[in-house]
Amino acid sequence: MYIDEHASEAQFNALVSAHRGERGGPLADIVKLIGEMVSMERAVIEYSVVDGMGRMKVGETIEAELELIAVQRKSQRNWSTAFSRR
Repeated sequence: MYIDEHASEAQFNALVSAHRGERGGPLADIVKLIGEMVSMERAVIEYSVVDGMGRMKVGETIEAELELIAVQRKSQRNWSTAFSRR
């Protein structure tokens, strides 16, 4: 798991605790499916959206380009947005 390098020590520890399932709630349920968290690291996280195109970079490990798409859900009359990986 990567946590933004700008997170304070308290924020880092809270996120790690939550993603280990130590604080209960939905994340604790998901942890049961995932198992052990192997690595928790600080990294530079960059994200931008320009003209409906997104770019995300996490350290030197992850890089993705995203495209904004419109999705209409059957249960809603309004349009929501989602990103799809390019």
